[in-house]
Amino acid sequence: MFLSIVAPVYNVKDYLSAFFQSVLQQQVCDFELIFVDDGSTDGSGKLCDEFARHFSFVHVIHQQNSGLSSARNSGAKIAKGKYLLFVDSDDVMNHKALVSLYKLLHSKNFDIIVCPADRINSDGKIDRYSYQDFENYNRLYPLVETIAKYNNQIPWNAYQYIYNRHFYRKNKLKFSSYYDGAEDLKMFVDVYKLNPQIAILPNAIMIYRVGRKGSLDNTKKFQTVNAQLNAFIKAFTLFKNDIILRNYFARRFTNIIIQSEMVEQNRREYLFRLIKKNKNIMKYAKGGKYTLAKIIWNIFGFRLGSNILIKLRK
Repeated sequence: MFLSIVAPVYNVKDYLSAFFQSVLQQQVCDFELIFVDDGSTDGSGKLCDEFARHFSFVHVIHQQNSGLSSARNSGAKIAKGKYLLFVDSDDVMNHKALVSLYKLLHSKNFDIIVCPADRINSDGKIDRYSYQDFENYNRLYPLVETIAKYNNQIPWNAYQYIYNRHFYRKNKLKFSSYYDGAEDLKMFVDVYKLNPQIAILPNAIMIYRVGRKGSLDNTKKFQTVNAQLNAFIKAFTLFKNDIILRNYFARRFTNIIIQSEMVEQNRREYLFRLIKKNKNIMKYAKGGKYTLAKIIWNIFGFRLGSNILIKLRK
């Protein structure tokens, strides 16, 4: 079998049929789809079972709610494909995306294939992205540095990576539940350290659904903000000797600070202690909005200053 697609499922019944229909339209057959029902309560798990009853390439795992990382790891354990792709079951797959992927993978063996991610907004408009200019890159470092140079989104989303399963298992890669909410960035840091041989798929496999109600993008939970802060600290430390990437991750770290004032009130002090411990990162966040934010924090402190910045955003 050529490809295993792992799709965690948690209360996405309203989106699941659209995702599955986009998989059915791929016009390739040498793959398996592994749904991991992470304790859904809205009937999503039963819908997955229904798909499996009618299509032999579909497999379903049911587990108690343990989070996205755990669900992905459960799916990876039973995967049989030569390559491994993690997707979100509330997104949709681009038409014929797997045809393009198969053509690339049949040409040569790679550790990882990297692709862009398209985005569908709440109004249904799709923003398309291309990595055509990067097709000659064969290592992660020049790719991410070039993208960061223009302050564009570095490809760290799980669905932007197709792993050679032998490479994935040989290096004992796993998603970390401690970093739930920033598990993709943590995995990116772990993979980057391995210096894998990569290939570029110029067009996106997945269309990411922006702003879905209840998604991680729309919640500000302590675990999520804590994970993001720690992941950006790790990324900043990894790239501290590279000016472009160091400054890139300094900006991302600084962007998260005001979210610490949006989490559960009894957990905020812990996050602000973490921020104060690592406040030296902020000096590498350059640009007008960061200068203003740092002035406000210096005058009013992180907590009151973050409240002011939140009001200025509205």
